[in-house]
Amino acid sequence: MTGAIVFFAVGALMALISLWMALQPRGFVDGLTAFCEWRWFHAFEILSRLVIGVAFVVQSDAFIYPGFATGFGYLLVAVGLGLAMLGRGRHERFARWTATLGPGVFRPAGAIGFLLGALLAYLATQSV
Repeated sequence: MTGAIVFFAVGALMALISLWMALQPRGFVDGLTAFCEWRWFHAFEILSRLVIGVAFVVQSDAFIYPGFATGFGYLLVAVGLGLAMLGRGRHERFARWTATLGPGVFRPAGAIGFLLGALLAYLATQSV
């Protein structure tokens, strides 16, 4: 049951953030830019990916598709470790560059992210 809650929470959060990205790309960019200013943003990005990734791996048997959960978990861990190796300065420059992409990228990316997040949340309700 705990695993299903983790999968549902991650999917729902992903869907909500992606919906914001799709419907209000300028507001999302402003939020992303403000987040980059936050003193702990780099550490938060690393730790959140590592914690969620490990949770997906550890709880994968509770998901309807355990192989997917395990693979996604390891992907998140790899991204967290990659961000750690990248360093705060390069990570911040990348985030700021991403903010320049504009609505032409954020709207479709947000729509796709919303669908994937909603699918993950739905599949969590179908899990063991």
